[in-house]
Amino acid sequence: MVIVGAGRVGSVFVRAGVSVVHRSEVVPVDAPIVLCSQVTHVDDALGRWISPACHSDVVFVQNGAIQPVLARWNIRDATQGILWFAAPGGGEWSTNRASLFRGKHAEAM
Repeated sequence: MVIVGAGRVGSVFVRAGVSVVHRSEVVPVDAPIVLCSQVTHVDDALGRWISPACHSDVVFVQNGAIQPVLARWNIRDATQGILWFAAPGGGEWSTNRASLFRGKHAEAM
């Protein structure tokens, strides 16, 4: 698993020991690729850093506003999830329920 984006959500994965890829770096072809960015940055990530051959291995953790982006990129089999945790800036993260995922990489998540 590789994380794309080291903001508040991505940094939670980083603290758990998962590798992160920053904007200027090439995304490895390993699956799954967890895209932790705002919806407004997803088009850029899909167009510049994530190979089209890997689009089916991207795990989208954005809110419901991601649907138009997936339609625009013709991504039909994406793994999508709702993360149930709080990630305050610079603070510890906490959770009170399990996160929900569906799709190809749901089990890995």
